[in-house]
Amino acid sequence: MSPLLPEVTVEVEDGAGAFAGMLGGLLSANLVADPSKGSLVRRSSGSVGIVVTDTDEQVRLHFAGDQLWVTSGPAMAAELRLVGTADTILGLSTVPLRFGIPDLLTSSGRGLTSRWVAGGLQVHGLPRHAMLLRTVLSLLNVLS
Repeated sequence: MSPLLPEVTVEVEDGAGAFAGMLGGLLSANLVADPSKGSLVRRSSGSVGIVVTDTDEQVRLHFAGDQLWVTSGPAMAAELRLVGTADTILGLSTVPLRFGIPDLLTSSGRGLTSRWVAGGLQVHGLPRHAMLLRTVLSLLNVLS
């Protein structure tokens, strides 16, 4: 029998911006709804910067063992950076995934991919941090 692993927690920095708080709430709710997603947090390291272009807010996700920290602040030093509007970033939570990436067999998956190709969503840090991107997409996703 394997030992029980501690619960994964999402910690939102005091005084974090509105988007950081909303993102922290979404991540926390997804981990409660599907505790198996905790293994994604445990085996990840590094940080993900999210630049929300229409609200001028920057959010940083930092993986630290059993904790996922959500903070406001500079996203430029993160290993992986996502840049897009709030709608586009939050839209990542409702796109069906196949193998951890948007499913091109669905209309919403194709829509997100075409937005990405057109520059409406920028992802910096690929291909080196492709696994970190898959982790973040899986943690954000409410469908899987």
